[in-house]
Amino acid sequence: MTHCVHLLQNTRPHRAPIRVANGLVVYSELVGEIVLRPLIHGHARSQSVILSNVLYVPALSHNLISTTYLSVHHDYTVLMKENYILFKRNGEVYFVADISEQSQALVRETVMDKELVTGVRLASARKPDPICEPCLFGKLNAGLFPSTGHRSGAPLDLIHSDLKSYSVPTREGWKHRVTFVDDHTGFKVAYHMKNKSETFAALKMFQAYAETHWGLKIKAFQDDKGGEYMSNEFRSHLDKCGIVHRHSVRARPQQNGTAERSNCTVDEHSTAMLHEANLPPAFRALAVSAYIHVCNMHPTARDPTRTPHELWFKAKPDVSHLRVWGCLAYVHVQRDKRGPSGHHVQKCIFVGYPAGYKGWLFFNPETRKLVIAERAVFDERYFPGSTPQAMRSCPAAPPSSMLVDPPRAPAPVYVPDDDGDNEQQQPPARPLPAPRVPSPAASSDDEIDFLRRAPPPLSPPPAGDAPLHPLPSPPPP
Repeated sequence: MTHCVHLLQNTRPHRAPIRVANGLVVYSELVGEIVLRPLIHGHARSQSVILSNVLYVPALSHNLISTTYLSVHHDYTVLMKENYILFKRNGEVYFVADISEQSQALVRETVMDKELVTGVRLASARKPDPICEPCLFGKLNAGLFPSTGHRSGAPLDLIHSDLKSYSVPTREGWKHRVTFVDDHTGFKVAYHMKNKSETFAALKMFQAYAETHWGLKIKAFQDDKGGEYMSNEFRSHLDKCGIVHRHSVRARPQQNGTAERSNCTVDEHSTAMLHEANLPPAFRALAVSAYIHVCNMHPTARDPTRTPHELWFKAKPDVSHLRVWGCLAYVHVQRDKRGPSGHHVQKCIFVGYPAGYKGWLFFNPETRKLVIAERAVFDERYFPGSTPQAMRSCPAAPPSSMLVDPPRAPAPVYVPDDDGDNEQQQPPARPLPAPRVPSPAASSDDEIDFLRRAPPPLSPPPAGDAPLHPLPSPPPP
């Protein structure tokens, strides 16, 4: 194709659509022949070369020739040298095209480098430039963030941290959560906050707990360079403690992947827990705390043979106290807390494991308060939700000797001998025998005998009292 009409001979009208490099479609006007007298290494070739079926395209800015067309339809072999291209046919050089570095790069940017076509061979031994500036401007992306596979050699060598905000405040008024993950053990600790400015206080609490637990010092701290980690007091505290402060690059959470992924996992599981328990987002903090407690007792992909709890406490975790979060629980009411009804239990929802207590944490929908108790019966089949109406419609829980102490023999009940007018009653000497509970078979026999017997005659109503309904006449004896 050419934009020079004076080069053409034996022309005839021909209109054909042509899509150029920028995606536009242009049209040819003529088709003809071009007669060349090429120079080969500075010498004119003895015979002319005729190029047939050349299109005249006025919209072009350069003359174009298809090496693929010459190779496929006219048996040409195209050889690229360092600064020129040879066009050979039947072993004879027909013409030579001078090329610049840009032209050579353009040829290499085609599918010839991948050997996807035949008919064109690049014989140049020169390696292509590894830097393609247009490619970098148009296609450079972040790429992959492969795991380094490195793990700290000891606890507290590196602590990962990330902050997560809640879209809905919790029932306690908390709006944020900061998580600390030990790189060596994978042990997680989370603190809930009302303001991001409390992150520094949470760091000091975690630092005191971790360093006291291990008798070691935190050596490095990794975060995403959020504003809560860049306050003057935060940075000066790390400098004073000799802790190396490391950051991830802006908008690259992959570099803080341990804490970021940990927070993501916590959010996913806590959302599933809330959905199963029919509880609103205000219970998010309780679900998160319960999940982290359980998560530390699960092995991780980095160490499938040991749990973070075992690595942190150097002992295998005891999971006998774990229960299904959000299930119905019948919580024992201590004697001095029982109301006028004297009920021994209150219906609650199991919501967690309180730190520092040997017991469970429950939520009472009637009083809207949290309760800590060590005695409860759990119905892990039922999730009542947080409404009192749902609690009142709960089915009765089956007895479970695994959840409470086994029943004991009932203690004897004493009955006073006098009328009980004295304020201080003396313990009588006569115990009341325990009532005899008949068997189902005996009860059935007694009922059958009662029905077989003739019913007693009905007594007439007292004088002056009219019955609501007429009474039937008594049957004859």
